[in-house]
Amino acid sequence: MAATAPRASFTCMCTSWAAGRWAGHLDNNIADQPVLMMRSADSSKVSYASAIAALNQLQSGPNCRAARQRPGGQDRSLEMAQLADLAARVGLHQTALAGLRPVHIAGTKGKGSTAAYTERLLRACGLRTGLFTSPHLVEVRERIRLDGRPISRSEFAEQFWRLHDDLTAATAATSGFEFPRYFRFLTFMALRLFVEQAVDVAIVEVGIGGRYDSTNFIKEPWVCGIASLGHDHTALLGGTLDKIAWHKAGILKPGCIGVTSPEQPAECLPVLARAAAAAGCPIRVSPRLTAFAGFERLGLDGYQQLNAALALQLARLWLRRYSDEAGSAGNRFEPSIRDVIRSVNEDDVSLKNLSKNSIQFSNNDRNRWTSANDSIVSSPTSSNGDVTDSVSKNRDVIQLVSPNNDVIDRVSTNDDVIDLKSTNGDVIDPVSTNGDVIDPVLANGDVIDPVSTDGDAIEAPRTLSIFALPEAFVDAISSTRWPGRNTIIVRKVPTGDSSECTITFYIDGAHTIESCPLAGEWFSKLTSGSPAVDERVLIFNRTGDRNPNELLESLIGARSGQFPLQFSAGLFCPNLVDAEPAAHPELVNLMVSPEAAETATQQNASAFACLMPAGTETVQLSCLRDAVEWLQCRAMAGHLRSIAVLATGSLHLVGCLLAVLQPEVADGCDA
Repeated sequence: MAATAPRASFTCMCTSWAAGRWAGHLDNNIADQPVLMMRSADSSKVSYASAIAALNQLQSGPNCRAARQRPGGQDRSLEMAQLADLAARVGLHQTALAGLRPVHIAGTKGKGSTAAYTERLLRACGLRTGLFTSPHLVEVRERIRLDGRPISRSEFAEQFWRLHDDLTAATAATSGFEFPRYFRFLTFMALRLFVEQAVDVAIVEVGIGGRYDSTNFIKEPWVCGIASLGHDHTALLGGTLDKIAWHKAGILKPGCIGVTSPEQPAECLPVLARAAAAAGCPIRVSPRLTAFAGFERLGLDGYQQLNAALALQLARLWLRRYSDEAGSAGNRFEPSIRDVIRSVNEDDVSLKNLSKNSIQFSNNDRNRWTSANDSIVSSPTSSNGDVTDSVSKNRDVIQLVSPNNDVIDRVSTNDDVIDLKSTNGDVIDPVSTNGDVIDPVLANGDVIDPVSTDGDAIEAPRTLSIFALPEAFVDAISSTRWPGRNTIIVRKVPTGDSSECTITFYIDGAHTIESCPLAGEWFSKLTSGSPAVDERVLIFNRTGDRNPNELLESLIGARSGQFPLQFSAGLFCPNLVDAEPAAHPELVNLMVSPEAAETATQQNASAFACLMPAGTETVQLSCLRDAVEWLQCRAMAGHLRSIAVLATGSLHLVGCLLAVLQPEVADGCDA
């Protein structure tokens, strides 16, 4: 694509977009109230475009968003109960949702990739899958997938308007019900489609948090995953990791199995453990991917290894439960998959006869949980009904009863837990059936120490066992494509005299202080030391209340110095494809005012300029298309051979860039 303007025209902020950005849409005040649009009497004339226009009306405006973030607002527990009630009125009662055999996944970074890997693994077993994720990159329908493919535009429109009509009737008939906003509407829409299509399994990614997320009216998930945790959405979830972990752990329910990533901050593990015990839900840690024989064949590195490792265990535990409950239907799987199912042993967790009233622990399970006030948290039972775990309120003696009714005492002195002893005084180690110590040791030999933020002793969740990877699993993970995460796109630009410049875009949606360094490491690893790269350029934006200084410092290695990145230029613009947003209605964001977006762009540019050495260009632009054209002009003017571009900081930025470079992403990817 030839440049349409000289390079100099891109060196100042273009503000014309701000005045017209919301033209034809809603103003700030109107956007705080959902506006219901009437459906055409002729359903054949209801278009995808009309569905998108109506969906955009359900976005929360800036005023409404700020009100929801203020302390002392509506009781969220009541809100969640009302949400479940409204869902039932449009066909999403708990029996129907339980029939989806859901996999529910929360986390700060990697939950979308984990969901994609899990879906692909279960689909490789011959199962019919439904996948609900967020946000979308280019088209809204990317969020709702059947058997790995986004639903068609016509199917989206049909499902949208049917649900719109049903919700309009339901909210009109009952006072106190608010018409669901954007994300809740899409959650209802996805799950209702999955019920109607009778999928074997629905994989559902949490939107924000977990405990009060719009997906959490699912009361009977089969397995729950909690991917890596970090600081994000702090205005909603809290500014500390323990508070964030509490929100994420809200998806753990009676009758399900919880699995968490092998790398969690020390503050998070005790919170997850307590929440799991309070819910009556066993929680385990997935082993690292490097513990599996032949893991190199999967072609993954960095944090995607963590996501794939978690997905392997979620799929494996789901398959075991399906096999136990489906009877002869479990024979549908090929022998290598049946081997995976049989690999779940008592050292992992017993999955038979799980229900919301009874959680079964294996006889070898010796995990102990205590609450902050030392009260009894839970008394899990073994498969034969024996009590295996109880906590005394005064912490003097904590008894564990074995299946043969022998009392095993954990004796404490001065409130310090010393040892786990049998009745004859011998120390009892947590051992597997072959005598190997299995708890609390990770697959790579690292010990997980019992940790707590308030002084209570908490044993770390046991690490699940590894298993032989079948070829179907190897192929599934290695073939998973999840756009916007570690995505590389190459474009050739003619520079005159039959020469050309290769512009390589390294695109990753990292947007937290924990994930940005990983994106920087990935970019540095692939581009550093390459004499063929003439220039390195950053395209960056951030959303919400994220601090630009912290994100950019973590990205370029200003804090740790491990992966210091040097750029010849930084490009900064709002999350817009073009200067006129009406051309891309699916990427219109009414939750951010034009003024706020412009201010954020200026703050990002200022933070970058302060961090980088003198001589580094800082360029503010109006949209992502201008950024791509700036790069093309740069290549032509300098007769460059190669430019490496890192685009990161926001998944919304990534989506707008893909709309310029690869607009067919919704039809071209297979999760």
